[in-house]
Amino acid sequence: RDTAWYSIIDKEWPALRKAYEAWLDPANFDGEGRQKRRLEDFRAEFGA
Repeated sequence: RDTAWYSIIDKEWPALRKAYEAWLDPANFDGEGRQKRRLEDFRAEFGA
């Protein structure tokens, strides 16, 4: 079996939530649906 497990603990969630919401915001995508900024960039910005 090929399985990967990921976890988020309660204290990590607020910063991660902000990062994911910013990354998924329609303003982060160009007219062809390509992201302008990477999730990694938002995680660094929000300390996630």
